Amino acid sequence: MLMFEDIMREDPLKTRAVIERNTKTNERGETTISKTDPWFSDDVWEKDYEKVTDAERQGSAYRAAN
Repeated sequence: MLMFEDIMREDPLKTRAVIERNTKTNERGETTISKTDPWFSDDVWEKDYEKVTDAERQGSAYRAAN
């Protein structure tokens, strides 16, 4: 079974083109999800986020910024 990593290694430009073609952005170029997209109402991420403490969020933000 091919993994995403294998596909990217095989033809990164083609893969990137497919990703960009299927990604919606707003006027500022930020990735968005349409309100009609089934993922818009997906609450899995919110449930996981609620389990994360404030200290963990701050540590993650610090690591991402540095």
